[in-house]
Amino acid sequence: MNEADTRITTEEMAMAIGSSYSRTHNVLHMRNNPFTLSQFIKICSLFGKNPTTEFFKTMKEGEEAEAIQDPLSEQEYETLGRFMDEVAAAARKYSKSIKSAERTPPPKRKTSQGSSREIHDKDLR
Repeated sequence: MNEADTRITTEEMAMAIGSSYSRTHNVLHMRNNPFTLSQFIKICSLFGKNPTTEFFKTMKEGEEAEAIQDPLSEQEYETLGRFMDEVAAAARKYSKSIKSAERTPPPKRKTSQGSSREIHDKDLR
């Protein structure tokens, strides 16, 4: 995915995908390993793109596509597309569950003196 739209900074992208600024900068300048699939899906969402479509564009444009001797059949292409859609949906669901868990305050319980206090992980040990 090659986006000419510069309305987002590298720092903003890094924060959105859960990566450091330096790693994101290095990947964007092809000095590091590529983004993870989860990060790729988040970047697609950030730019309002369909991850499945962008994945196939990337594969077609990349050097890896030249090494493939037999192109995918239409059925294989559709199956892979459904798989990528499922992966994208799972990544979005996981991301939402993590955000929800971060916002949920710990439960409160009564102390022996009758006042309430938050329960922390160390209390459960």
